[in-house]
Amino acid sequence: MQPRTLAHVTVACAALVAVAVLAVGVALFRTAPPRAALARVEKASPPAAPPVASSVAGLPQPDRSHEIGRIDGAGSYSPLVDAIGGIVSEAPTRSPGTELGIAAMNLSTGEYAGWNDDTPFVSLSAAKVMWVAAAMLNGAKVDDIAPPIFVSSSNELAGVAIDRAGGIDTINSFYANVFNTKTTFCAKWRVGKLRHATEQGSMGGDNYFVARDVIKFLAKLDRGELLDKRTDELKRYMRLSPRQGLGGWLGTLLPAEARARMMHKAGWDFSSADSSHTEIGIIEVPNGDHFAIAVLTRKGKKPEAEARYIEHASCAVYRGVARDASLRCRD
Repeated sequence: MQPRTLAHVTVACAALVAVAVLAVGVALFRTAPPRAALARVEKASPPAAPPVASSVAGLPQPDRSHEIGRIDGAGSYSPLVDAIGGIVSEAPTRSPGTELGIAAMNLSTGEYAGWNDDTPFVSLSAAKVMWVAAAMLNGAKVDDIAPPIFVSSSNELAGVAIDRAGGIDTINSFYANVFNTKTTFCAKWRVGKLRHATEQGSMGGDNYFVARDVIKFLAKLDRGELLDKRTDELKRYMRLSPRQGLGGWLGTLLPAEARARMMHKAGWDFSSADSSHTEIGIIEVPNGDHFAIAVLTRKGKKPEAEARYIEHASCAVYRGVARDASLRCRD
């Protein structure tokens, strides 16, 4: 055996370091999917144009979650893909334990991106905007119940909205007509009196929706397809919801003008060890595009962290749609 020289030792050490770096790189590649795989995106005709291969114009129907988010095959990427990809990748550090479903659609261009957007989440109080819409579609007067539903999320008056819509089974018929799926469902509402659907859905009696359906609802509302002449009435009610903080998480980090004009409804549940939040709405970029967003979370270990995560998500999507790199979103 030849004696080891300093040169031999140096070469051996360098080889060991190279192997270690390669091993770490492989591990990271396996555990962290590329950002482009985190969301899907399509560019459809503007909202005024006829639907394109979809029951809802601007929303992709086939499952393309495995595809890279290209627009028009030109090799460019939507800012929504970049924003949502970043939001998803940050979940473990921003809100440990949180499971996320998120979707956003630029209502001015038709671009759409989502993650876990077909996964059911308990809808919580965010669904109340849909119940009010169903009552309005049924021709009911709601100006006496809508303000408290949006200002303070009244559970009792939300039940009245269900009654004025025609009952829970009518709510589910409304869902079926709007979404053309059974992925959003109202099973029961027990405040004031027990209201019980004929069927109980696939989540053991819970009310639930998926982010993708929420975007369909908001897109149809935006185009006036849901409520026709009463569209602006519902939008006014949605602007009564909190602008920031509890129940107003979508607006907390937005520029003041966008925060003032956003239309939304939030829901939350802090009754168990794991928190849950739902935030859905339409946000306008001043002198620019406007977009629909749904951020659904559950199983967060710290409610305040999960709430801050939603605030960051809303801001990050706004920044992408506005193309405003100067906006700070607690990065």
